[in-house]
Amino acid sequence: MLKRGLSVLLLLTAIASTTLTFIVGHSGAKASWEDRIKASDSKRLSDLPEQDQALVDQNLSAGVIKLSISEVKKHNSRDDCWSIVSGKVYNLTSYVQQHPGGIELISSICGIDGSAAFSNQHGSSAKPNNVLTGLLLGSLGAEITKQKSTTIIDPPKSNYGSKAEDEDESESEDGDRD
Repeated sequence: MLKRGLSVLLLLTAIASTTLTFIVGHSGAKASWEDRIKASDSKRLSDLPEQDQALVDQNLSAGVIKLSISEVKKHNSRDDCWSIVSGKVYNLTSYVQQHPGGIELISSICGIDGSAAFSNQHGSSAKPNNVLTGLLLGSLGAEITKQKSTTIIDPPKSNYGSKAEDEDESESEDGDRD
């Protein structure tokens, strides 16, 4: 009888431990993601010096848009999301809904220079950088066609953020974790 009672107690302890681990882990991960983005020193583009205030190049009639700070500012919502990361402009619109950290986190860098937020969260991790590369419009200051600027870029096929991806990454990239 004592043996059976200990078995039941052990089982209940294991269930309680697993439940608490899940709850604490989830809330801790959420808190970690939120704090990193909110505490980042990403600046709103209005705070940055602007040498070129022109929203669109003189070639607008020819359908050319200059990737300027002013142009990026116009794309500041989750439905039309551009961001600057390390001097390059990315169209994140199609990726907002798929971002493993959640819609709010990626939306917080729409229309701004998100370099610090991206670097704080992902550093040089290969997979987030590969996803970002697939959403590239061009370097800040470059000219692109108006058609390219309005094309929704499908994010690269990736299992980024999934359990299988985490296992693959741990085998291939020692210490390079998100």
